[in-house]
This record gives sequence, C-alpha cells and structure tokens, in this order.
Amino acid sequence: MYTGLRVGISIAKGLAAGLGLPLLGVGRLELDAYAHRAFPGVVLAVHRAGRGDLAWAAYADDPWREIEPPQLFQPEVIAAKLEGPLLLAGEADETLAGAFARAGKQTSIISGSASIRRAATLAELGYARLSAAEPAEAALVQAVYLRPPAIGPQTAAPSG
Repeated sequence: MYTGLRVGISIAKGLAAGLGLPLLGVGRLELDAYAHRAFPGVVLAVHRAGRGDLAWAAYADDPWREIEPPQLFQPEVIAAKLEGPLLLAGEADETLAGAFARAGKQTSIISGSASIRRAATLAELGYARLSAAEPAEAALVQAVYLRPPAIGPQTAAPSG
C-alpha cells in the first residue's frame, strides 16, 4: 500500500501542477469520521493496522476539527485517552467497544455500511476545505504514514 499511495499522490500532483488546479489531501480516518459529523460528541475513526494496533484519530464538529491526530495504539490505550460520549466509526468492532466499556466510557458503534457514500463524502469534505481556505501548493501534499514501511534502503554488510 505504501507504493500505491505514493504513486497515486504523484499522479495527483502532476495533474494538479499541469492543469493549474489546487490539490487537497484528505486522510482515510477523517473521511470515515466526517460522514458522522452530526454526532453530538467525539467521532473516533479507527482502522486495523496489524500487530494488534489500531490507526485512529478523533474529530468533533462545530466547527469540524481534528482533536486527536492520526496515531497507532492498542484499544486499551485509546480508551484511556478519550472521554465519551464517543461514536466509533471505520473498522470499529466489539473488541474496541469492550476496551471502552472496561474503562467505563460510553460509546456507540456505527457500522461500516454507514459510510457507503464515501466518494460523495470525500467531495463534500474537499469542497468545504477548498471554500474555507486557499489550498497549499500541490508539491507540498504528502502522504502521512503512521508506521514506516517494512522495506527500507539496504545497507552494505560490514567488511571484515
């Protein structure tokens, strides 16, 4: 996924620069949360990230804002960081809800099918951002990785 994301962003940057169009970045977690911005509390978007971790970020409305940036933690750590009422969106499941229940926090889970209009939500969020402020230079849009890729530059073996 790292390479695919970099290729996609590079294509978007090239098209934006070549056509003289603005370019905005929207993260997957924010996209899942934004569909539920009418919730009168914190919307916690989560995705499984492997190794028992969840990628997560927290958002609230009025005005729409990120209150916890994207990060990686296990469910119990996330439950300790946030106060309710919380709406769990994205790839939220009973394991995460159980961690919040053990921490005495009030949560509701929204099913993944509640985000079925993902393309329309992306267009709405992008338009709201474009209308609110001048976008950054296309060349400045970057991918945000919460964990480095497993593959990295190779180093030469020490000679000996």
